Amino acid sequence: MGAITKPDSSTALQSGSTLLGLPRELRDIIYQYSLSYDEGLIIEVNCSTKKSHVPQMNIQGRHNQYLTQTPANFLKLVCKQTREETRGVILKTNGNIALFGMSYVTPSSYCFGLFVSRYPSKVISNHLRRITVHGYPDVEATTLMPVAFKEIAVYATGFRKFCEQYPQTLVILQFRNVVNVDSDHWYYWAGALQYIIRGSSPLIFPVSKPHFVAQLMQLEIAFATTPRLPDNLRFSILEVYPESGVESEVQFYDEMRILPADQIAELYNAARKLFDDGI
Repeated sequence: MGAITKPDSSTALQSGSTLLGLPRELRDIIYQYSLSYDEGLIIEVNCSTKKSHVPQMNIQGRHNQYLTQTPANFLKLVCKQTREETRGVILKTNGNIALFGMSYVTPSSYCFGLFVSRYPSKVISNHLRRITVHGYPDVEATTLMPVAFKEIAVYATGFRKFCEQYPQTLVILQFRNVVNVDSDHWYYWAGALQYIIRGSSPLIFPVSKPHFVAQLMQLEIAFATTPRLPDNLRFSILEVYPESGVESEVQFYDEMRILPADQIAELYNAARKLFDDGI
């Protein structure tokens, strides 16, 4: 999606002009600029029953991690004409979506499918770049039952078809409470998960800690019946980047002289990229 530049109001708007008095082509530029959010959209979706073929959706825009205080498409409140002219614009303009479930801890793949059905395939192909699937936003992580990697593997299969159909769209499945994973152990488990499902990872060195071989076997068993996942289907197993835990692990490799100094710096970058882009 190309960058949207702010219209030059000094030349576009004459004294006394109104938005609807402008040419439609210029109005469309203003609509796109006004409905573009630098942090993308947060969408709450509710599919309370499989009898429902149209999900209830609450769409909010986000600037600098803060939600807008008005509906994301505030222009639809102006009048009937702006409501009609801006229909679908917000989905075309924002390529980054944080998807939450209203009635489930995490939206099911069925619910995700209904949400995606609101997008024309052309809009997905041309505009939608990243969807992060979260749990219900008002549920604290400490109140959730931890999930096992086997549950993650089963859950992920429901998103395969979409990811194969739209390889340019990144889908990240966010899990906040995973068995054995905390800020001190994220580096190990994230690298192990990447190793199991992608075939390699710059983060792990099992030979340096023999006891971790057993943990690798746990992951292999969990994903044993899962076909190879598309590259654009990713996992996130912690909400906040565990900087101290990563530093502790990388320092271990440095102190044991397992890697040369130049590769130690690369490990920090690789860990951060894995967290930001998903496993």
